[in-house]
Amino acid sequence: MAHVARCWMVVVVVGLTCTTASHGRLTPRVSFPIDGSGNSVRVTAHFSDVENATTLLLSDDGATLYAGARDAILSLNVHQSGVLTLKQKLEWAPPTKDVTTCQGRWGGKGMLNCHNYILLEHLNATHLYVCGTHAFQPHDTIIDIETLTHLRKPAGAKGRCPFTPEERNTAISVDGEMYVATISDYMRKTPSVSRFLSRNGRVDVSLDNPMKVLQEPTFIKSSAIPGDEKVYFFFSETGNEYNFMSKLTVSRVAQVCKDDVGGEFVLQKRWTTFAKAQLVCQQGEGLPFNILHDIVPVSEGDSSKDITFYGVFRSQWSLTSGVSAVCAFKLQDIKTAFSRSYRKWSGDRYTSQTEKNIQFGKCDLANNTQGLGLVKDTFLAENVQTKDNMVLLSPDQTYSRVVGQQTQAANGQAYTVLFLLSESGYLHKVVLLKGGPHIIEEIQVFRSPQTVKNIILSASIGMVFVGSPEGISQVPVSNCSFHQTCAECVLARDPFCGWDPTNGVCARVSDILSDVRQDVEHGNVTEQCKTTVSEKGPQEIEFYQELNRLTVLLCPTLSSQSLLTWRFSNNTHLPPAIFLQPGDNSLVFAGSPLTVGRYVCMSEERGFEQTLGIFSVKLRISEIKPTSVQVYTTSQSGKHTPTTTAGKTSPTSEQSPGHTTSTRTQTGHTVVTQEPKGYVITTQMENAALNKASEVVSVKSYYGELVAVSILLAICMLMLAGLYMWHLRSLRRATLSFGKEKEPSLGKTDT
Repeated sequence: MAHVARCWMVVVVVGLTCTTASHGRLTPRVSFPIDGSGNSVRVTAHFSDVENATTLLLSDDGATLYAGARDAILSLNVHQSGVLTLKQKLEWAPPTKDVTTCQGRWGGKGMLNCHNYILLEHLNATHLYVCGTHAFQPHDTIIDIETLTHLRKPAGAKGRCPFTPEERNTAISVDGEMYVATISDYMRKTPSVSRFLSRNGRVDVSLDNPMKVLQEPTFIKSSAIPGDEKVYFFFSETGNEYNFMSKLTVSRVAQVCKDDVGGEFVLQKRWTTFAKAQLVCQQGEGLPFNILHDIVPVSEGDSSKDITFYGVFRSQWSLTSGVSAVCAFKLQDIKTAFSRSYRKWSGDRYTSQTEKNIQFGKCDLANNTQGLGLVKDTFLAENVQTKDNMVLLSPDQTYSRVVGQQTQAANGQAYTVLFLLSESGYLHKVVLLKGGPHIIEEIQVFRSPQTVKNIILSASIGMVFVGSPEGISQVPVSNCSFHQTCAECVLARDPFCGWDPTNGVCARVSDILSDVRQDVEHGNVTEQCKTTVSEKGPQEIEFYQELNRLTVLLCPTLSSQSLLTWRFSNNTHLPPAIFLQPGDNSLVFAGSPLTVGRYVCMSEERGFEQTLGIFSVKLRISEIKPTSVQVYTTSQSGKHTPTTTAGKTSPTSEQSPGHTTSTRTQTGHTVVTQEPKGYVITTQMENAALNKASEVVSVKSYYGELVAVSILLAICMLMLAGLYMWHLRSLRRATLSFGKEKEPSLGKTDT
């Protein structure tokens, strides 16, 4: 057994290396900090008397957003893009006696959890099913959608609603009936998968012997596909079919049939169609990502066969901390797994099921009494595994939630776009291409990491809603207007966006009447933008640097996927002995006759090369003193206006529209930037460049002192050497003199 465990760990380590290497590092092309220019987060709703609005639900028409919060239910109008207005509010807090009992039982933990954290689900077109943790005593109710009023008195809901806000559960309404997967007790011992509020005289059903069927599950999501006869539940649990020394977590999909009413004599009021299969998120023989965190169905065609589930997975091993993967599972592959062979639970292990007369996983076993005896113990199907189903691997992002949709590009090609929320507070927009995933952009939604419990997408209004303890945020699915040129619009490779040559703007493809310039697969600027009006490059900036003063040239590019290079006079490369490039697109050097010349900052992306900045540097010799800050700003007309700081006025210069030039002079530092329109150089970036450059400055600034000390040291060494030689010669003379004095007496003898 120990040998098997060691072999498994070897496979894990080797698999991680291979998988990571095959995918490489995925970098968002553009990053939008929360306070930066271009951040498309439209609005974050905060309510002074409402906290933890983390459960979100959209109306069928996408015009109303329902939020389950702490002790309250909100109805918000989201019909107007970028605006959240409160329509209705229903307060639902536990009675004081229940809160007191909860706090007495749970102590300090109860101060936070002894509230009512509310979950929502559509029951039908006019009613919502609502359940809450209710101070560790789950309750549920039904409310009217329009008025947010109770239609019945709240009642106990164990087995239908979680006990704590940390406990994940999943619920879905199908034809007015509720299908729920949750934990039935606060000690997390009894899982439950049930149907209640059954209609047309049908009985409610649940699991038979749930602790045998499910092993410490964490329920993630449920799904019911229109036209499909089954409901699917997604979760993670301990895989007791694997005999390892430690517990191995596996991810599962389970099925139940919608028409299941239990058996007549065997499995009365119990599921007769419950079955589960393992979801394998793995590439080749690489590391399996075994813990499911979120999953979403995306319709990629006209029929239910075209449904694909995209799930966010992580690994339970510490060596993959911070690594996450996205794997795809087609509905047809899930159905195939449930239609094949099954394994039977035999007390402490699974064995192969040899019964051939029963088709396990079918929806018509209720009247087969003999077959139901086998169904009770035969519920583990084959693994669901699609070849090369890992569509994205992120070695440095911990994704927690995912939503997605399919959209058509200008050429009619359909693309799947996923929105992945990381625990660091960034929303990544990813398009799945034939050549692999492309992260179009990342948008910072929260200032600090948040516990996000819900993220939903409204394709009808083109908005992603994110709920967290901070509030509710709206993020548009497209941010086309940020791209100011045809080249940038095409290089974004965003299927939602295209260049409109008639109006000279980057806009949503659906809003452009004709002649859309777009290339999602390749981003070929030369082909798409060849007939557009040539765009003016940046104007050359001329400035004087002082001898031995540190100069930092900043040339920020809009794309982190481009290759940036600096070129010196006559298009030559920069000698590394004189220039420092810290790696943040800056160039650092100390003023000297060797640094006088013309500097050009170039970027190359997908074969398209453009000039981002041109600087003409001349030398002015003067004493280094602290000077004022000189800033150039660009007005609407593209002219520079002089700005006075500390009694000095900056000179006026011409500048092409679309660029802003800034010159900042600090003590011993001169920072010159050429900023593309819409892009703000952050202080953090400048400080990083200056900090890295200061290491060089500390050497160059003390060059004279170093030379003086070296000369003095050399003189001292020469003097010491001279004294030593003089000393040796003196000893030699003394020895010779002494020898001459003794020489006559050597020939005498005593008489």
